[in-house]
Amino acid sequence: MEDRGTIKLGRYIHFKGKVYTVTGIATHSETREKMVIYSAIDGDGGTLVSPISMWDEIVEYQGQQVKRFTHEAEFKPVSQWTEASSAATPLGIHYHSLPREKIDLFLDYFAGRSDVFAKRFEK
Repeated sequence: MEDRGTIKLGRYIHFKGKVYTVTGIATHSETREKMVIYSAIDGDGGTLVSPISMWDEIVEYQGQQVKRFTHEAEFKPVSQWTEASSAATPLGIHYHSLPREKIDLFLDYFAGRSDVFAKRFEK
């Protein structure tokens, strides 16, 4: 059985909110670098490949250090974040955000606007 390092198969949340499924780990034929094989849950991007080193890295987003991808088992909604755990969770409003957080974002964006109304909400 191939060593997967720290990458588990399953669903991951990208720091900008999109959800992906990791389906396997491959080895580049020339460089021997380990690669993550994954696809978007919404199915619009086909099958993708990224180096494990990139998959596991910490990036800066909105002034904070966050993981590029977070496994769904490690994910915490924004409302449960603490200062110490901010690097372990993606930032912003995304697929796994609580409904109240999504509503608050809408209200913040359109505060004071009498010409904007939410008709319905879809994930």
